[in-house]
Amino acid sequence: MNLRFECPYCETALEVPPLLAGKPVRCPFCQGQVAAPFTPDGGSLLKARPPLPNDLLLTRKQLLRGILGLFLLGCLLFLVGLLIGYYS
Repeated sequence: MNLRFECPYCETALEVPPLLAGKPVRCPFCQGQVAAPFTPDGGSLLKARPPLPNDLLLTRKQLLRGILGLFLLGCLLFLVGLLIGYYS
């Protein structure tokens, strides 16, 4: 019987084989990595334990990439605005 639990990042219900209990699994919806919990009956919906320290680093890395992307997009829009103003 598969283990069922919720992703702590996006609260999506996940289901994995029992042999993955205690091992890191990746959520297919938000790509967050969590450790599958141990459960005695395998059928109850559980909350996964807090993310592993490596997961937090991955989340920070994704956040920094997003901030950098928004900054570069802002710079591009600023330059386009300058060009439009120059040639108008």
